[in-house]
Amino acid sequence: MWETRRSPWASTPFWVYRSLEPHPSGAPGGRGHYDARQGFEARLACLDLAKPGLGDLDCHLDLLEVPAGVLSGLFQAAQGILPDGRIKGFNPSPRTSAAPLRSILWLEHLADYWLFTGNAGEVKRLLPTAQRVLGALEEYSNDQDLIDNWPGGQYWDWAPIERGKSGDCLMLTNALCVHALERLAQQEIFAWGLGPEPAQRAARMRESAHRAFWDTGRALYRDGILAGGEPSSVFSQFANSAAVIAAICPPELKADILRRITDAALLDPVGVGESSPSNTVTKAIVPAATPWSAYWLCRAFFETGLDIEAIEHLRTFLGEFDCLPTFPEVRIHHANTCLCQGASVGPAHLLCCYVLGVRPTAGGWQKVRFSPQPGRLSWAQGEFRTPSGPLQARWDRVDGTYELKLKKPKDIEVHVRFGNVDEIVGDAGTYEARSQIAA
Repeated sequence: MWETRRSPWASTPFWVYRSLEPHPSGAPGGRGHYDARQGFEARLACLDLAKPGLGDLDCHLDLLEVPAGVLSGLFQAAQGILPDGRIKGFNPSPRTSAAPLRSILWLEHLADYWLFTGNAGEVKRLLPTAQRVLGALEEYSNDQDLIDNWPGGQYWDWAPIERGKSGDCLMLTNALCVHALERLAQQEIFAWGLGPEPAQRAARMRESAHRAFWDTGRALYRDGILAGGEPSSVFSQFANSAAVIAAICPPELKADILRRITDAALLDPVGVGESSPSNTVTKAIVPAATPWSAYWLCRAFFETGLDIEAIEHLRTFLGEFDCLPTFPEVRIHHANTCLCQGASVGPAHLLCCYVLGVRPTAGGWQKVRFSPQPGRLSWAQGEFRTPSGPLQARWDRVDGTYELKLKKPKDIEVHVRFGNVDEIVGDAGTYEARSQIAA
């Protein structure tokens, strides 16, 4: 698949973990178990990573089989919502743990479900729950609109990042909240059901977060402001990646920040994919120590247009698991981790939406963006089974330019944007173009 030293993934097809299947670690929940992180990329049902030649990507996604399971998870979480509007981490379950990632990623799941299915009826049924979740996010915020009083801890990852107790204000919690709010604001169905507040609050939070977390001396974002106003001493890849993705970071600083947080000379020595919650935090930058946090790091590089570096980081973080049939939660396991973790399948999303460059931008795939980020790969192709029919896309690097090919059903409008190509394709059938961008 990659034109590299080694192949990060086995060449045989494998099933991406589905959030509603029995938990592989044997943890409580069983069938119907819902974990916010495990459902994050569950919309991608089957990914075939073949390796027919150097630098090739071939994928086939069945996008109609899994949404029913995702919808079930959304409703289970809605039924188990706590009185104050927080989403629990496990449903159905008597457990009441409700870290902020559960509520924030529930909103992300809702946006994903709409984009991949266009099922307005079911989304509208979930809008009252979305209102309650937004209410909880507001209730536990300060007068700067930053979340700083979330009950209990603010777990985001096993790495030795700032965990956040009640009264602490974390960059991760606030940045990814901004990201979820922006995603809701971008779709008319949520603007209709939730009003302008998600967009307005995201803008306010973005400004407040930059002021609160930016450290001028290190030219990085710190992980948090602790209760009482003491700045956290932790600086992590995860928190700074989230700041880039949520546009808390000014555009002109993004590339510099990403390259600084991946400078090996500045990193704390935490093993790739290692669960290290007890490590002593030093002045070094805490790396993304799990596939889950590495996903956000790689995504930040892609969204900044640094696709060559993004793909190299994908190789680094996920290449550790090339001999396994599934992505585990961590590299060094303990009693609370599993060997098949939905939160670790971020490459399925990154390879399809960024490397191949195909992603829906309107509900039910009515509008699609085809904008490859090839890095140094030679070609990529994929087929997406959408509600309107199969959508096929391919690009090839040929003689210093790129050939783009697309085959689509009539009900999908595709915005093709790559190099000197910037076109809207509305007609059904086959589309071809050649970009003059240099190899």
